[in-house]
Amino acid sequence: MKTARSENGYLLIEIMVSMVLVLIAVSALGRILEHTIRSGRASAQRLRHDQSLNSWRDRLLTADFNHAWMSAGTHREMSEELRLNWKVADLSPDLKQIELTIRCGALSARQRFHKSFYIHGSGWKERAVPKPGEQP
Repeated sequence: MKTARSENGYLLIEIMVSMVLVLIAVSALGRILEHTIRSGRASAQRLRHDQSLNSWRDRLLTADFNHAWMSAGTHREMSEELRLNWKVADLSPDLKQIELTIRCGALSARQRFHKSFYIHGSGWKERAVPKPGEQP
């Protein structure tokens, strides 16, 4: 018994099966592309977050020891993308502890560091003992 195959083309079922296979392949590629885009956006957000954290840490470390940002207590800065909180504690007259918290979207990080009057400032010049005959 011979099958009913046309001499000029394919059967309808063959065409439908091949279309389903192509549809599955295109759907898988679409999901891969969507995952790649999400991953890229998350990576860019993490990069902005880390850059902001490092930038603010450097700002606080290079600020004058007696700057308003360095006064003991809690300080805040807010923008459209970022929320910054930092707490300053005076450990001694020459040493401050700073706890910086940054939020950028769903990301959050906390960093604790110390600022020394002599290392991160002009402490040696400001605390220099006056020479005899000079005004303090």
